[in-house]
Amino acid sequence: MFIQIDKLVYLLFKATTKVDKRLIVFEGTGGFDESSWVLYHYLKAKGKYKFVWMLGKPSKYKNEHDTKFLTRRYRSFSFVAADYYYAKAGYSFYTHMTSFAKPKREGQIVVFIGHGYAIKGHKGNGNSYHNFDYALAIGEEAICTQALFVGCTPDKMLPLGLPRNDLLLRNNRSGNENPFTRGRKYSKVIMWMPTFREANNALSESSCATETGLPLLDTPNKMEGLNEYLLSQNFLIILKIHRLQLQKEIFNREFSNIVIINDADIDELGLQLYQVIGLSDALLTDYSSVSVDYLLLDKPIGYVLSDIDLYVQDRGFTSNDPRDVMAGHLIYSVDDLYDFFSDLSEGKDEYREKRHCLRKRLHKAERGNSCELIADYFGL
Repeated sequence: MFIQIDKLVYLLFKATTKVDKRLIVFEGTGGFDESSWVLYHYLKAKGKYKFVWMLGKPSKYKNEHDTKFLTRRYRSFSFVAADYYYAKAGYSFYTHMTSFAKPKREGQIVVFIGHGYAIKGHKGNGNSYHNFDYALAIGEEAICTQALFVGCTPDKMLPLGLPRNDLLLRNNRSGNENPFTRGRKYSKVIMWMPTFREANNALSESSCATETGLPLLDTPNKMEGLNEYLLSQNFLIILKIHRLQLQKEIFNREFSNIVIINDADIDELGLQLYQVIGLSDALLTDYSSVSVDYLLLDKPIGYVLSDIDLYVQDRGFTSNDPRDVMAGHLIYSVDDLYDFFSDLSEGKDEYREKRHCLRKRLHKAERGNSCELIADYFGL
């Protein structure tokens, strides 16, 4: 019943309102998403536009003279107000599934920002990325890969970079400035950002499941061993758990030299994830798009690939070999991991030139100017 009412209300507003090019809709999941957040603040500073945010919990945010916060949930009946702004908005930017899955009007432009360079293969609901005019790619060479992942033709991809990477570059500083160091000083502060293995939805990679939910360090004993090594080197690992990763008991453990954080911890500090990532000395990851974004910082990267054969069988990749877009230590064993740490300790950086080449190949907005490129393209 609500769905039918929603359709009628939207059609009514389409028939009785005009498109307003100074009205911009942003849509997130539970809250602000990094790229939308950055682009919103860039455009807000111009003082020319009105904004509407469609969020899961709009009550967390305070309406301002130029910004309203709404939800699309039918039970709140605010879907009526949402339909009004969807019908009028000149532009709509979103990073996750949008409620703008309706016949849009002539003169409206819908842009799918996306989640970075897709290394992992597409999986799950294919309807997540429909009904847009354009989608963003990090650069020219990324267009075909991104189009394949998103499910659109290459001509819809705009190589303008991702706004979240502007934020990343603005926070390219020492790991000891990271708020999760708890005021202590370390020789190296390493962000570890594994992609999820198990999730409570269709995206779960069950064949890659481990006791800890982590690759390589797949038992509590191995985590203890890692912590002892880090303590001996005065290293800190900030382990950021993916938002889709199923909760594991190990995530509640406390270690002296491993700090385990999630989205709520970052939100509590009033920060965006890409502010925290920049405040590090190196990155550990695997098949996540953050590895491609991190190239912009020109800092060492280690890729934990211990379950790559299982991953190929389960989700797969967007290319025949994901190592084509990796510029750093390829880590298949604990010994490989410690070799990575050893090079960090000694200041060895044999992959610097490869990082530089890969960054220039893939990234358009190397100067952290994605918002500027997007605004110029659309005349905002």
